[in-house]
Amino acid sequence: MSKNIAILVFVEWESEKNYFTNLVSRVDFIRNGFFIKTKVCKPTSKRVMQEITDFSKNKEIEFQKKYLLLDKDEITNSDFEKILSLAKKENIIVLFSNPCFEVFLLLHYKEFNWEQKKERYYKELTKEMWLTKEGYERSKAKLEDHDKYSELIPGKLREYLKNLKKLKTYHNKENKWVVEHLLNPYTNIDKFFDDIWLTKELEK
Repeated sequence: MSKNIAILVFVEWESEKNYFTNLVSRVDFIRNGFFIKTKVCKPTSKRVMQEITDFSKNKEIEFQKKYLLLDKDEITNSDFEKILSLAKKENIIVLFSNPCFEVFLLLHYKEFNWEQKKERYYKELTKEMWLTKEGYERSKAKLEDHDKYSELIPGKLREYLKNLKKLKTYHNKENKWVVEHLLNPYTNIDKFFDDIWLTKELEK
């Protein structure tokens, strides 16, 4: 690939920013093919779409694709549907997890299909990652503090895809008539992996 493809990803927290930053730096296939820029923002605000469009228009970089990554738990169904509608008009792809980004992270370690509160995910991740002291804290980006990205990326990406497929199979069987943003637990971040061709690379 002669020229990197520029991709813009808006995220809510430092944990998501660190994940995508490390994804680019640790996986040769991505580093050699894509330029991925992450920017922390607050997707629940009314101005989020304006913020995204203003940022992308004022930069010298021409992004081929733009993504908005968010959690479903603190957004009402009505507001979430508005975000989806606005994003579609602006050609922005919405990536989300229900209830939180930690669903995506925990799938790197184990399979599950039961609904639980986000605090439970923090406890599960603390256990799976062998974290000590304060444990997993999203706002303080503890993954980076404990250097756990080296374990997640690329070591557990294939396990993530395997566990995600099992979760999708469960939902297709038990909740096939439910709108995807009402499914819990749920994540569609694999759409990003598909778009940058990483899924095919991992399945080789």
